[in-house]
Amino acid sequence: MKFKQDQERENLIGKLTRAGLTTNRSFPLNGQKEPKDDHDWLPIEEVENQYAVRGGKGLLVIDVDTYNNADNATPDYVKELPRTLTVSTPHGGLHLYYLVDESTPDYLKQEIGRRNPAPDIIEIRAHNQYVVGPGSVLNSCDKSEHDCSEVGEGRYKISSNVPIAELDSDILVNLVEGFDNYSSRKNTTYNGRISSSKITGEQRRLLAWARSVNAKMDGFTAWAQSGQLDPRPFLREAGVAERECRRFDNRSQAEASMIYILYWVFGDKQDVVDVMDYLSPPKWASRPDYRQLTIEKVLGKVEQDITPFEPNTSDRRGVSRETMFSIVRSIVFEHDGKTRRKDVTNSSHVQVGASQVYNSLKTLEKMGYVSQKREGHNYYWIYEHDEHLIDDDEFLSKFRNHDEIRKQRKEFLSH
Repeated sequence: MKFKQDQERENLIGKLTRAGLTTNRSFPLNGQKEPKDDHDWLPIEEVENQYAVRGGKGLLVIDVDTYNNADNATPDYVKELPRTLTVSTPHGGLHLYYLVDESTPDYLKQEIGRRNPAPDIIEIRAHNQYVVGPGSVLNSCDKSEHDCSEVGEGRYKISSNVPIAELDSDILVNLVEGFDNYSSRKNTTYNGRISSSKITGEQRRLLAWARSVNAKMDGFTAWAQSGQLDPRPFLREAGVAERECRRFDNRSQAEASMIYILYWVFGDKQDVVDVMDYLSPPKWASRPDYRQLTIEKVLGKVEQDITPFEPNTSDRRGVSRETMFSIVRSIVFEHDGKTRRKDVTNSSHVQVGASQVYNSLKTLEKMGYVSQKREGHNYYWIYEHDEHLIDDDEFLSKFRNHDEIRKQRKEFLSH
């Protein structure tokens, strides 16, 4: 198997070299199509095992996902493209490698509105997006009808071993604009695909405001529009503290944080989707399934948030009312109304980490439920509420609901 992997990799390197394309477009993957760790772009020949191949600098890859097609067949419009080096994926898809002018991503952006459009069941990887390289083998996958963990089932292999063909940019534009469900000039509801690559004047104004009051949003915006994979240099440039920058060592974390800030600013899911499409950060731009999953996950957490958002300093959500309640119950019933923070954190009924427990205790202190007292070398949290047995509804009613969060946002934006 190792010989086959090396042979396929060397074949690709040879094809790229003969086409006059750099091989410095790779990094290691974790066996599940995701980056293995923090990385820089490396020559393909220096990456072991599973590896990525980045589009850009004259290389464009058309990623055909026949797994999502009704009959799993390759569409006729793909068959009509010039024959070229092609890699078959474990799930029946194809990666078609093409030689294009280096200005092609910008031309696509000008004509269509995106450097990496994704119409129908194809994704065009022209600018800083990657595919899994031939010879790589997935260790697992999330497909219900296929198991990449079985021997030989997760392999990416060259299925059309021919030179990398040239592809005219206008062919790409005509291909993309031929789909009724994809146009940068149309505004559609969010359905897991691109909503709109343009934003309204009001959306633009609020985005500019968010950048002016929130250093992270300023850095995230610059990062998303740069086409780079690592957001941290842009956050540092925006003045975000190094400790905070280290939180965003992966794109998923950074993009989730962007969504949270944008939702607080706009207060509307569709506005958030439109602005994220416009900014086009790397993972959001390349994964329709990821877009839907991430926005639902983040907005679900926002609905549970009970602590005030500080638009000029924070992008972290607070803690849910249920979490706060579990912490109070732990202090009262497990520790007789007096305990240390670490004992609360270790409680089997408290499902959050030490920092969330601390934030909760400080909020409860402000509300008058608990107080902090030092005894010797230890600090204790003491329950101070009048009633020993807390009523769930009475306790939860003390917290702001989501309507109040919206009111806070509206009042802030009106100043």
